[in-house]
Amino acid sequence: VVVGAARRDLDYGALRVAILAWASLLVPWMILRAPPLVLSELPRFLYTAFELVAAGVRNSVGFDWNPADGSLWFSDNGRDMMGDDLPPCELNRVSHAGEHFGYPYCHGRSVSDPEFGKPQACTEHTAPAVEFGAHTAPLGVHFYRGSGFPERYKKGVFVAQHGSWNRSKKIGYQVLWVPIDGTTAGEPEVFLSGFLDGETTLGRPVAFAELGDGSLLVSDDFADAIYRIRYRGE
Repeated sequence: VVVGAARRDLDYGALRVAILAWASLLVPWMILRAPPLVLSELPRFLYTAFELVAAGVRNSVGFDWNPADGSLWFSDNGRDMMGDDLPPCELNRVSHAGEHFGYPYCHGRSVSDPEFGKPQACTEHTAPAVEFGAHTAPLGVHFYRGSGFPERYKKGVFVAQHGSWNRSKKIGYQVLWVPIDGTTAGEPEVFLSGFLDGETTLGRPVAFAELGDGSLLVSDDFADAIYRIRYRGE
C-alpha cells in the first residue's frame, strides 16, 4: 500500500504504512497499522479498520523498532520554503498510539509554522527526539542487532541523511549514529561520510540492511551502489 512516497515495513505480524503529504505543506498525515495482508483477502483488507499509530508526520521514509523496548522510531523530513536553515528535520519516538508530532502546525521543537502555526502551539505536540539540520533529508533508520560491531552500537540508531536538493549550500550526505539511553537520544555522531566533496555530490545514502556476519549494508541511490561496512578492531 503506497500513498505518496511511502516506506512499508512488515513486522510483528502487522503492516505499518506511512501516508505522506503530496506537496511541501498539506494537511497532517500519519503512520497507520493494518492487520497482516493476505493477498486472497485483499478486498476485505481494503475495508478493514486501520489503527492510527502517529499523526502530524510530514514525510517519513524510514522507521524501525528499538529492540531494547519495542518502541517505534521514525525519520521525518521538514517542509520547504522557509529558507536554508528552517525548519529542522527530525528523528521521532512513538510513546503511545495516536501521538501527534506537530505537522503542519509546528516543526521541530519550537518552530511555529508561518501559515498554520496559530492557534496551534508547539507545546501541544510531541517534540522530536532529535533535531537535524534543515533539508538534510533523513531517510533510513536502523537499530543494529548484529554482533560484528562494538557493543555500544546496539545502544543507538543509524540514520541515513540523503542530503539537500534545494539549499544554497549542500548539507547532509552522510550516515549518523545516534546514541540512545532509555527514551532519550543523545548527540548524533558522524558514522560514514565522503558522499560530498565541496558542492559536488558523490553519493546519497538511503537505507540499511544487516548481513549474518554482523556487517552493515548502506544503499546509495546516486552512485547506484551498496556499501558493506565491517569492523576489524581498533
